Amino acid sequence: MRSLLILFFLTLASVEILAAKSAFSAAHTDISTNLLQGLPNSERLRFLETVWNKLREKSPFDVTKALILYRLLKVDFCNCRTIDPLELQAAQTLQQELLQEITNRCAHALAGVLNVEVPPDNSDFHNLLEFYVTDTQELPLLLNIIYTAIDKVYNWQPSDVLAIRLWRLNQFSDRISFSIRVQAQLYLYYKFNSRGDVNDDYLLIFGYNMQQIHNDPRQNQLEANLKRRLNNAKSSLPSALQYFYLKPNFCLYNKGRKEYIYTTEGMEIDGERRFIFNWVDPSYVDDHGKWRANLTDVPKPNGGVKLKVALLSIKFYMYMYLEKDLGNYMDVVAAWRTGSAPATSYWNVELVNNELIFSQDGKLMCASDRLYDKDRRYVKAFDHSAYSYSDQVCQWIAGECHAEDLEKTLTT
Repeated sequence: MRSLLILFFLTLASVEILAAKSAFSAAHTDISTNLLQGLPNSERLRFLETVWNKLREKSPFDVTKALILYRLLKVDFCNCRTIDPLELQAAQTLQQELLQEITNRCAHALAGVLNVEVPPDNSDFHNLLEFYVTDTQELPLLLNIIYTAIDKVYNWQPSDVLAIRLWRLNQFSDRISFSIRVQAQLYLYYKFNSRGDVNDDYLLIFGYNMQQIHNDPRQNQLEANLKRRLNNAKSSLPSALQYFYLKPNFCLYNKGRKEYIYTTEGMEIDGERRFIFNWVDPSYVDDHGKWRANLTDVPKPNGGVKLKVALLSIKFYMYMYLEKDLGNYMDVVAAWRTGSAPATSYWNVELVNNELIFSQDGKLMCASDRLYDKDRRYVKAFDHSAYSYSDQVCQWIAGECHAEDLEKTLTT
């Protein structure tokens, strides 16, 4: 039997996970199948009801024993075709009570981890062990617990923080665990959209998580309906994020100048560096402007992450970086050969009104007023005293690398 830690989230709260027991230690709460064999259905059911009453009264509540009881009812009664209808109804009622209590208790514990304002020392869960499933046997119960926990904390934590915490709850490598992570992300995304919420930070993080899913080979093992829902979510992202995260390469267009940024050829600063410009003529785009985003994340104090990106020129395999010590070219954006790339090749990336913002050390990457010649414009980093996030010359859009698509890209 495959073991899946249904409450893997407790590891994040440093709660001790003990070994699960298959039978209860106390004689009054022993519900092993051997003990029940040979008893009439009515007596077995009465015995299980007594066990449930004892479990419900005990503090702290033992979820592990409740799960064993839930499964025993499921196998012994609720799936049995020869049982008396009244006994079946009583068994199903008992099973629903167990299901509701397990869901509430587990969801409360998970909410305590997702919501940093809730103390992590939930006494109800100090004795919680493992929840065993075989393939998808208990997947609906597990998902219902996760969805209930999300509902509990949604109004108390930023959506981007919840997305990251949900993503990091379950790092197991098996197919079922991956499916759980995907479905948790989709539930949060659908809740976000159904509420009509606006949060650029969340969309940026959700797109980042979609990229990780997109690049994971286990994506191909998802069942058809889930895969369809996943693809619908990807396609509903802002167009710029779809290209930035999900395409093998893209061009970057400046919204204010309506120009694309590219790496020059034959215009070197020195042996390691060459110029990067905006091409002034919007009717021309070529593969000099193709980029790939290599993303990483840095933890933030609130439990979320800050995204950093290294933009790699596909044609020349050179990183876009900020030149800080080149005299007249100080604070210009240039290209650095791969290898020992400088720290200034990593940019903070943010989303503002569906446009990408790149910055580092408090400076924004913007298309400047200064021209190199009639065809080329410098791209520089400016202090916030000169430009702000709302200035379109500092806003960038990822899109197709075709001139005929430039206008469409800039207006969607």
